Amino acid sequence: MNERRMVRQGDVLLREVAAPRESERVDGARGLQVPGERTGHTHVLEAEVHETRGGRLLMLAEPGVMTHEEHGDVVVPEGWWQPVLQREFVPESRPSLRSNFD
Repeated sequence: MNERRMVRQGDVLLREVAAPRESERVDGARGLQVPGERTGHTHVLEAEVHETRGGRLLMLAEPGVMTHEEHGDVVVPEGWWQPVLQREFVPESRPSLRSNFD
């Protein structure tokens, strides 16, 4: 696989990564649970959580669904994923884009 996939829901981005050579499953961790930046609603994705040299990764043996109260559900394909928390971006030239969030 040469081109890596990305999945985004609001302020959470998942970047597909190659399977790590070494990882250890984090017992008790149930996947991604990230409060949203503006409302506190939670992004949720059930997945195995693994600790690697580069940080924590999510592993999906089959496709999963990331949910959030304010966004549509997003299907995340099987594979290894690195969660990246982002901030809402609104270009200064288009402040009207923010009106849906205020």
